[in-house]
Amino acid sequence: MSTRQTLGLIVLAAAALRLFHLAWHPLWLDEAHMVIVASLDGWLKVLEFVGDFEQHPPLYYLFIHAIYQYWASPFMLRLPSALFSIVSVAALYALGRAVASPRVGLWSAAMLAFCAYELPFAQEIRMYPMLMALLLATAICFVRWTRGLGGRWLAAAVLAGLGAVYVDYRALLVVAALAVYGLPFYRRRWRAVVAAAAVFTLGTLPALQMMQAQAEFGGWFVSRFFGAPDLPTVMRSISAMGVSAVLQFPVAWHEAIGIALLGLIAAGIGGSPKRWEASLGLWVLLLGESVMVGYSVLRFHIFCVHHMIFVLPFVLLAVAQGVDVIWLRWRPVAGVLAVAWLAINGYAMAQWDFNPQANWQDFRAVAAWLQPQLVPGDVIVVVPAYMQYPFRYYYDGTIPVLGLQPGNFG
Repeated sequence: MSTRQTLGLIVLAAAALRLFHLAWHPLWLDEAHMVIVASLDGWLKVLEFVGDFEQHPPLYYLFIHAIYQYWASPFMLRLPSALFSIVSVAALYALGRAVASPRVGLWSAAMLAFCAYELPFAQEIRMYPMLMALLLATAICFVRWTRGLGGRWLAAAVLAGLGAVYVDYRALLVVAALAVYGLPFYRRRWRAVVAAAAVFTLGTLPALQMMQAQAEFGGWFVSRFFGAPDLPTVMRSISAMGVSAVLQFPVAWHEAIGIALLGLIAAGIGGSPKRWEASLGLWVLLLGESVMVGYSVLRFHIFCVHHMIFVLPFVLLAVAQGVDVIWLRWRPVAGVLAVAWLAINGYAMAQWDFNPQANWQDFRAVAAWLQPQLVPGDVIVVVPAYMQYPFRYYYDGTIPVLGLQPGNFG
C-alpha cells in the first residue's frame, strides 16, 4: 500500500470517529456558554463580551457567531471542530514528513487520528481544534522556510501564527518554541527573521492588550479552581496525551506512562541523524509545560490536564519519531507499542465518547424529565448559578429559572 493510500485510510478513520454521533452528547457548560455568546446581537457585542468576561481572544467567538446566524443546531456548531480536527490529522502527517520522513508522518497522523485525549475536543463547540490546525499550519510553513524554500513560507507562518494567537493566547508558547527551533537556520537570513518578528509582534499587540484587560477585569481568576500543579499532575498531563484525560488510572500508572512517552521522545531525538531537526516536539513540550506550570505557581492557578491540548500534535510527533526509531531496529516491539496505543485509546473512547452513560452534565435529560413535573407557581433553582446556562438551552418552558451560588442559602 502506498503512503498516499495509507494516509487516506488514516484520515477516513479520523473522520469516521469524529463525525460519528457528533450531536449525541448533550451540550455541557462550556459549550452552552459558547452558544450564548454566539447568539449575541452583532459582532460588536461579541467583542465587548469577550473583552469583559472571557479568558480567550475573540477569533473563535466571532467565527462561531457567524455560523450561528445560519445554523444553530448542536451538530452544525460542533461540525467545524470535527473538520479542524480531521484537517489536523493530515497536517500532522505533512509536518512529520517535513521534519523527519513520510513514515514518521504516518505514525504521528495515526496517533492523532486514534487519540482519545483529542477526540472529545473534536466534538465540542470549543476553540481547541481550530487552534491545533492553525498551529500545525504555522509549524509546517516555518519548517519549510527553514529548509531553504522561499520567503512566502515565512510570511505564511507569520499569518497562521497570528491567527492562532487570536484563537488562544497559549499559541505564543508554540511560536516561541518554533523560534528557538529555528535558531540554527537563521544564518544569512536575519533580515527576513527580524522583519517577520516585527510584523508578528505588531500583530499580537491588540491581543495582548485584550489579555491584559481581561486579567484586570477578573475573568482570568475563574481558573483558580484548578489549583497549582505538582509533579504527579504534570506527569498526568503528559500521560493523558497517550491514554486520555478521563480515565482514572492510579497515579503510579500515569507516572509510568508519562515516563514511557518521554522515553520515546528521547529515543526519537537520540536515534535521529539530525538531532536538532528532530527536537521540535521536545521544545514545544518543554516550553509549554514549564511556562504553564510556572505561571500557575507564580500568579494564576490556570494549570489543568485538559489545558495542554495545544502541545498535543507536537508531542505526538516527537513520540512518533521514537516509535519509528524502534521500528527500524525492533519491529515486533514497535508493533506491540502500536497495538497498545490502539487498545488503550479504544478502551478510553468506549468508556467516554461512545458511552451513553457518560453524560456527566446531561441537562437535556434533566429538562425532559423535569418539564412534565412542574406546575404553575414553581421555581426552578439551579446550583451553582452558572449551570443554568446548559439547562436553559434545553428547557423551553415558562417556569422561571433561578441560578444560585451555594453561599446564597440561609
